[in-house]
Amino acid sequence: MRGLEQSKDGGRLERRGTDRDTWPGGGTTETDMGDQVLAVRARNLGSNDLEPARQMSLARIPIGRMGTVTDIARGIVFLASDDAAFMTGAGLVVDGGITAQ
Repeated sequence: MRGLEQSKDGGRLERRGTDRDTWPGGGTTETDMGDQVLAVRARNLGSNDLEPARQMSLARIPIGRMGTVTDIARGIVFLASDDAAFMTGAGLVVDGGITAQ
């Protein structure tokens, strides 16, 4: 998936995403969409039980817990705030440390 997003200064930024079923961080946020990803993983494991898929996801998260919508919202609020006024051309990763491994 590719798209363009508006930056804070009005410029355009290219955004690249990946399919949530194959992205390493997919299913690591406690949301309905995260549960859908876990359901796909559970089916791939030959089960309808989400718990083994959830445990596999948790094992990959360095901070040891699933993300919440509040975790994501805090990142968005920070980027929209004056505290991020000097940030340009940088992304904020909110993934519990998965990409830092």
